[in-house]
Amino acid sequence: MKKYAILLDDTFCTGCNSCAYRCIQEFRYHDQASKGLFRTFVQINDDGLYQKRCMHCLEPDCVENCPVKALTKSEYGPVLYNAQKCIGCQTCVRVCKFHVPQFDADTKKIVKCSMCAHRISEDKKPACAEVCPTGALQFGEYEAMKKLAAKLAKEKKLKLYGYEENGGTHLFVLAKEDPRSSAIPRWQRRPSRARFLWTAASAFRQWQLWLSQASKSTAKEGPVLKRRPRRQRSNETMNRVPAAPSGAAGTFADLSVIGQSGGHLLGNIYEQPKNNNAPDRTGRSFNRSAGPGGAFQPPGAGI
Repeated sequence: MKKYAILLDDTFCTGCNSCAYRCIQEFRYHDQASKGLFRTFVQINDDGLYQKRCMHCLEPDCVENCPVKALTKSEYGPVLYNAQKCIGCQTCVRVCKFHVPQFDADTKKIVKCSMCAHRISEDKKPACAEVCPTGALQFGEYEAMKKLAAKLAKEKKLKLYGYEENGGTHLFVLAKEDPRSSAIPRWQRRPSRARFLWTAASAFRQWQLWLSQASKSTAKEGPVLKRRPRRQRSNETMNRVPAAPSGAAGTFADLSVIGQSGGHLLGNIYEQPKNNNAPDRTGRSFNRSAGPGGAFQPPGAGI
């Protein structure tokens, strides 16, 4: 079956919205349009024109995530919507990277472009492409539109959007400036599934080749990587205490001794000076460690 696509040349678009008016007449959704819900619409921004319409992705996220399969990908290109199956969960609204599906709160259904699938089955152009007065919208077979888009982008030095975005789409946009500067969402390009599988297979082959070369070199020259022995630390190194700073009253005590005596590390980190009869701040001298009889007594003794 033939596949179809739409080529949108933004350099010919005047923003007249003839496509939007013709689309409303074709599908008779005047009530939804009066609420600002359109299948296609040209929005005029300061940075350019933004044609809001379904991109009809090759690998649509809305189709993959719809829990009731209300959205399906047709063999000839368009992403089709079945309103009878739709439960109004708005999953497609959240997952679409182009923010295309619009939810109607009154009917609990969504509004999106179908590329006039009923007209394509009758060998007719979509209504928007048929009515466009400047020829900004062209409709044809997918491969022909894809080659024409790449050719025009190269000859006129235009920006091409929709060629690789989200794995490729059935809508190609040509513009002088980057179409994403007007209103089209910005996001990283996702490679197509076929390209991803080819890249993964190539990386696996490269890994197998590297593994075989590494095993051969190991057999000839021994192990490639040698484990470095762990450095052993002695108990003397672990218990080493730095010297006291210059001008301190005492010297650092051994940590093991402090731990055995039950002293507090901060309180006993310095040893008491050997001269216990050193004068205090008032100039008086007295023995700090001896009691009335000259022998050491604990604090409070003799009271």
